[in-house]
Amino acid sequence: MIYYQNGSPNNNLTHEDLKKGLYEALNLIGEKQKVLAIPPDYTRLPSRAGELT
Repeated sequence: MIYYQNGSPNNNLTHEDLKKGLYEALNLIGEKQKVLAIPPDYTRLPSRAGELT
């Protein structure tokens, strides 16, 4: 199931776009008792996933 999608090969997502997408996806998942956030290692640097954690 896709909780959030945005972007294209010609579109650059800003930090605010990433943050908005994260919160939108978490809201769609629903109420959570626990959340585990695992920071990415250096191999994920191009994905900018570190900005979210």
